[in-house]
Amino acid sequence: MASKRDVVVTFLAGLCVAVPLVVLAELAREAGPVHAAPPANACVGFVDVDEVMKKYSKTKELQTKIKGDRDAALKALEEKSQKLASSKEELELLTRGTTAHQKLDKQIRIDAFTIKLEEEMIQRESDEKVWRAYRDIYRDITSAVEDIAKKRGLSAVLMRSSPEIEGKSEPEIIQKILLRQVLWSDESLDVTKDLLLVLNGQK
Repeated sequence: MASKRDVVVTFLAGLCVAVPLVVLAELAREAGPVHAAPPANACVGFVDVDEVMKKYSKTKELQTKIKGDRDAALKALEEKSQKLASSKEELELLTRGTTAHQKLDKQIRIDAFTIKLEEEMIQRESDEKVWRAYRDIYRDITSAVEDIAKKRGLSAVLMRSSPEIEGKSEPEIIQKILLRQVLWSDESLDVTKDLLLVLNGQK
């Protein structure tokens, strides 16, 4: 008959095996089902996103509108700045310490602060319009890419860049080289032109 010590040792040994198995089972359950490997004939397409962003007509339209709104707002602000400059010239003609001087000086300080605040708001609104515009453009691109990929039987579409490397300094050039995700791909897999035709309503 096994001793009490042998029973305890056997129990602990079984526990050491059982616990890892339980943990692994739990991790597998949380990870979800294991997806099958992609088919052997999986085909990948490529898109030069930089070229698409430049040649997508919506990009130019949104850039023009955002710039127009910003310029109009800054023009209105420039009129206030000119008025402020006139007030400063008028202040120089007044005697310091007088009620009129103190009143105008206070108004100038308020106007200067207001102009600076409005300028910051204009820039902030312009920046927000820019990122919203590019977010919408990116969504257009990904949606069109998905349609093209399904029609051409592509399993995935990756970003690629122009083979030309431009830069004004060695660090800049090296950085651009290191950021390249694709070094080479068959031109027949490039769907950039098809994507631009779809985005610009030509296909």
